[in-house]
Amino acid sequence: MQRFKAFFARELDNTARSNSQAGQEADVKKEKAQLKLNLAINGVVSDHRDNVARLSYLWKRFRGGHLMYQRCSFIELSEFFWQRGLGAVKPKPRSKKSLIAALEQADEQPVFERFLELPPELRAMIFAYAEYEEDGEEFEESEESEESEDE
Repeated sequence: MQRFKAFFARELDNTARSNSQAGQEADVKKEKAQLKLNLAINGVVSDHRDNVARLSYLWKRFRGGHLMYQRCSFIELSEFFWQRGLGAVKPKPRSKKSLIAALEQADEQPVFERFLELPPELRAMIFAYAEYEEDGEEFEESEESEESEDE
């Protein structure tokens, strides 16, 4: 009798696990379809092989106001590639897909090499903003406290 109970318990476990996996797969398919629809409505063409992570990344870029490279021609992408100075670092990609990948990777690691050429007042404002972001304090409060210290 105990073996019978153990057998049914294992079967019940296996059934629950397979139902859970099927439910997760259905959720992933639904999320993928929703992301593809959102992108398509906004004129962003995605590859049919794109997975949910890639579609989420594209949606995040769109929502963040980034340039959607999928909408650009090969010639435009090549110009962006050279204008951003990526040609000095990497050999020129030969396909639209590889240009998009290089440009998106460069977007993830923005570089501003002329910071020291900015006026000192602007650099000070940037440093204050960076401190604000790091500390989570209100920007106006830190300015007021600095003014009171000066007096």
